[in-house]
Amino acid sequence: LFFKNFKDKSLIKKSLKSNFGPEFKIITINEKYQEIFSWLNLIYQNVYIILILMIVVSIINMSCALFVLIIEKTKMIGILKALGIKNFSLRKIFIIHGGFLLSIGFLGGNILAFTIIFIQNQFKFLKLPQDNYYLDSVPMEYPFSAILLVNFVAFLFCFTTLIIPTIISSRISP
Repeated sequence: LFFKNFKDKSLIKKSLKSNFGPEFKIITINEKYQEIFSWLNLIYQNVYIILILMIVVSIINMSCALFVLIIEKTKMIGILKALGIKNFSLRKIFIIHGGFLLSIGFLGGNILAFTIIFIQNQFKFLKLPQDNYYLDSVPMEYPFSAILLVNFVAFLFCFTTLIIPTIISSRISP
């Protein structure tokens, strides 16, 4: 049987068992191909690990970029402090600048990702060997809710880690 909502498979199985009785063996695709689904779950664990590593790397890169920016602007920071700028205002300048850099990076990354997904769906340039897989190419989709969630969480983590370099910028004395 084919149905639109894959999550209803256990309800449909119960309904079929009650209608047909015990003389028929009714199993779901998960029960029939347990090895494949356990392998897919293992792949999903790798995806989560890779996402976490990517977020950590982006946090480190963003912090380093802001550190370099602060080091380059040390004279400007000294002049602004001599003129009487408050530490909060100085930190706010660097946080806004870092947020702008983050936004450009996220926008560029999302455009690149959507372009790759679109090209793959149109031209199927990532092929799979037919003897190992049921598909001839890698299927890709646009999971907007997952993409928005990953973007939001990654942006939040990166943006909050921008506070550490700005604390150092406020400690520079004129």
